[in-house]
Formats: sequence, structure tokens, C-alpha cells
Amino acid sequence: MIYEKGNTSKLNFGEEGKMMDHWNKELYSYDRHRFGFNRYFPIAAIRYNSNQGLGLNAGIEFTQKNAIKKDYSSKHKITGTFTTEHMNILKYEGRFHHVLKKWDIQIGGLYADHTGFTDFYGIGNGTIKDDDLDSDDFYETRYDSYSLQAGLIKDFWKKK
Repeated sequence: MIYEKGNTSKLNFGEEGKMMDHWNKELYSYDRHRFGFNRYFPIAAIRYNSNQGLGLNAGIEFTQKNAIKKDYSSKHKITGTFTTEHMNILKYEGRFHHVLKKWDIQIGGLYADHTGFTDFYGIGNGTIKDDDLDSDDFYETRYDSYSLQAGLIKDFWKKK
């Protein structure tokens, strides 16, 4: 495979030769700053609140570099939250740079087990709240959440 920017070049290919043309013409110019190292950033936190109890947030965020992609080739973030009140959240966010010319693809997913906390006492203002039931967490509602997302992103007016 041969990458050639000019249209006036005369090249003779054998059976295995192939001319390649890339939409990003900046790749044909040498840039010593184009190379970058992959970056990894750990995420860790301890938290507490009255509904969720003591919790641990943990995860990793990493950026992958590629010489033919400007800035980065992909970014990923994987996190998990786990609490003493059995709340579990797993989340993924990913962005793949310049997949469709200058458009990025973003994907994500969420699994949340026992995350919603709402105190529901009944319908209307005439509902009677029983304090004995309230102390037993009778009115507390919890729900599970699952989601997937996908989208296209294009950066406009990006500062250099």
C-alpha cells in the first residue's frame, strides 16, 4: 500500500501494489508531535449518604492514541459504584474519534441495581403517613435501570 498525495506522480504497481488516498491531507506532512502515548487514569472515591450508605466508586479512564488520528483514536471510561445498601452501578462510556471522516461515534451503557430512592406516601394530600411504617422503610421505593446509547458527534469551532 502506498500513500501518495500528488496526482502527478507516476507509479508502477505490481500485482500486490495498491494506491491509498486518505481524506485527511494533514497525514501526508511530517509532524513530530503527532505521536502520543496511551494514557490511563484510575478513579477511586469513598462516599456516604443516608439513603445509599457507605459506598465505593472505582473505575478507569483511558485514552488511546494513534498516529493517523488527530488528538486521540478513542476514549473509554468504565466505572462501578457499590454501597452497603446493595446499590450497584456499572457504567461504560466510549468515544471513537474520526470514524466517519470528521465524525466521532459515541457509545455507552448503564446497569444500575436498586438505585432509585423515592419516598412514596400515597396519592393526594389526604394520604395518612404511618410513622411506624416509615421507620421500617415501607414507603421507600427502589428501581433498577438499564440503558444503551449510541450517537454521532462532530466538534465545531474547536480551539487548536
